[in-house]
Amino acid sequence: MKKYRELAPLLKLAAPVSLSMLGGLFMQLVDTVFVGRLGPVAIGGASVGNAFFATLMIVGIGMSMGLDYLVSHSFGAKKLELCHRYLVQALYLAVVNSLVFTAMMYFCAGTFTLFGINAEIAAAGKSYLQAMCFSLMPFMLFSAFRQYLQAMGVTVPALIILVVANGVNALGNWVFIFGHFGFSAHGVAGSGWSTVLARVFMLAAIAWYVLRRDRRLKLGLRTTPLKFSRKHTLELVKLGLPSALTLLFEVGGFATVTMLAGQLGAVPLAAHQIVLHLASLTFMIPLGLSSATAVLVGQSLGSGNRHRAIAIGWTAIVFGAIFAAFMGLLMYAFSLPLLRIFTSDFRVMQLGSALLLVASLFQVSDAMQTIGSGVLRGIGNTKVSMYTNLAGHWLLGLPVGYMLCFWLGWGAHGLWVGLSVGLTVVALGLTYVWWRKAHEMRGTLLS
Repeated sequence: MKKYRELAPLLKLAAPVSLSMLGGLFMQLVDTVFVGRLGPVAIGGASVGNAFFATLMIVGIGMSMGLDYLVSHSFGAKKLELCHRYLVQALYLAVVNSLVFTAMMYFCAGTFTLFGINAEIAAAGKSYLQAMCFSLMPFMLFSAFRQYLQAMGVTVPALIILVVANGVNALGNWVFIFGHFGFSAHGVAGSGWSTVLARVFMLAAIAWYVLRRDRRLKLGLRTTPLKFSRKHTLELVKLGLPSALTLLFEVGGFATVTMLAGQLGAVPLAAHQIVLHLASLTFMIPLGLSSATAVLVGQSLGSGNRHRAIAIGWTAIVFGAIFAAFMGLLMYAFSLPLLRIFTSDFRVMQLGSALLLVASLFQVSDAMQTIGSGVLRGIGNTKVSMYTNLAGHWLLGLPVGYMLCFWLGWGAHGLWVGLSVGLTVVALGLTYVWWRKAHEMRGTLLS
């Protein structure tokens, strides 16, 4: 049981990180609650818009995830100046990526009908995405600052900023969707503009905090050269690109399921989106645990402590699995009260209740795969997660879901069973790889 003595420091870092990620997701939940008052078509439009947005956003954020290893490893080795240099290059990378992805979102927002989406839902999705896309750059820059702080063990400021930002977003939804304080009612597009406002605030607040902290502690960030560094950027890309593709394969799989659910009509799409939000809500804790694990494993390796790196990895996986099993039980036991938060439509609630059963069953797999990915990222191995997610989601999960949904007539249930199959395969694969890596690390220590 010695390995589990790392649980306390792990949770100390993971708790604010998880709450921070919950804060980010809560913005989407609040959007869905407000948009839900407009009916299933509006929820469906926001869901397809969010699917497109999330797919590109997660690729952009993944490109800066090399900060987890590079900054935490440098911080563990007491090379603070190197931490600053990686942040500067990550900010440049975020700007370039967000400009490209924002343009793609804006001009591709009118293509939803090509995926078989109902014209009314597609129109709502277009208006939502063409507003929402302008929140990408501030969010990606915010994420780079957050990962930089997080890799050095500073997590509370981002959490506080997100709590305040959620208040900004909620007020913005009320003002821009329905029209208050002299503003016109913009419907579903108003929710997108509210998110833009909230994320601009997030960027301004975290940039102010980082610079103020640097001035107070005299850390040297303000004197770090701002010139582009090909060497450091390539290091970020080398680690970040596989992480970005890993997230693309996973989130892209969920986004594809959203598009397929859109072909089934407004009610199945609305039920799918609500259940996806609820599943994502419970997923934020393991995701935060994954990030904290990557940081602590990286710091341990940077300081030369492999024993601690191994202990942290197994502690995170076991705790994450237990937590996810508990949340799955709660999700299913309180399915109807949870669904009533988002909708009063009986048809949506009936289908959503059935989908929540499937979602509750794959909670453990979902937690283990994301924590496994974080552990491997902490040792600088991001390619294995990429290949495993490609195989699990795109070569198995999605084909199974499509077959069950459209060939065997299971509808949205079939799509979610396919997601469950894919996540389980990825979880088993990454856990096995980590077991092998930990075994190799122990062998090195003993030799």
